[in-house]
Amino acid sequence: MAACSPLPRPFAHNNSPERAPNGLVTLLDTGGIRVKIDKDLPGKLSEPLGKEMVRGLNLADVPASTLQDFQANYTLAGTLHVNRPDLSGPEEVVFSWTLTDRKGVQVGSFDQPIRGDKFGWFIEDQTIVRVVAEDAGRQIAGMVQTPEQIAARETPGEPPPARTAPRFFLMDIDGAPGDGATSLRRSLAFVMKREGAEIVKNRDDAQYMVKGFVNVSGVIDNENDVALTWLVTSHDGKELGKVSQNNKVPAGRLDKRWGDMALAVANGATMGIKGVIVRHLAAKNKPPGLEIPFQ
Repeated sequence: MAACSPLPRPFAHNNSPERAPNGLVTLLDTGGIRVKIDKDLPGKLSEPLGKEMVRGLNLADVPASTLQDFQANYTLAGTLHVNRPDLSGPEEVVFSWTLTDRKGVQVGSFDQPIRGDKFGWFIEDQTIVRVVAEDAGRQIAGMVQTPEQIAARETPGEPPPARTAPRFFLMDIDGAPGDGATSLRRSLAFVMKREGAEIVKNRDDAQYMVKGFVNVSGVIDNENDVALTWLVTSHDGKELGKVSQNNKVPAGRLDKRWGDMALAVANGATMGIKGVIVRHLAAKNKPPGLEIPFQ
């Protein structure tokens, strides 16, 4: 399975959806959402958070803006809190969102907690804000569906069958320069959980394992060719499939921090990994109509 696209969006999987299923969504009364970030947050946090939230909503077909005079039917208030349960351990960052209508009535709210892997991780690399905003945009889109979608949702009927999230253990990533081994693994875990997978800490608890390999070529025409391979295996080590990604980046671009590149890679890789699991389950002759446990 190949995963690549032309710059400046390297490593985006060919079939990676930028929109939620079913083309979510047209807002009630065709209104938009004004994004209002906590004014007490410093600018280096509030500005990118607002910008990425607008982007996340737009990807979900929801018009949005941070402008004060934006004519909107809804207001989305956002903030983040940094918790440190262990003073010497990694921080937990909690993104909080509350959606209200024009009358100030709350439509919905939710939190997105993320725990890093080392002390100071969020200060060093805030690019996780982008993938958090994309996930939040999908959730918020579901709160403002069309009347037809709302009616279908509220129609009495049998509850949907329970789904069991597939359990993955993410192994170490070999060959990545700079902070790639850490940032790729963290981004992949976040995106896979967003897509409905469960990431376990103990490999004995996993149904599947994912191992990453990175190869960066020497400099050619002031560029490096970057090739990534994700090996997907069963719990007992049987190979189920591979996901390949390849692109060219400016020479030395990945020698220190991967930043947005790690998120782009993770989005593409997750779609490929999902495809491997879907084909694997289909090959086991599951009964027709079985719902694959990914969103």
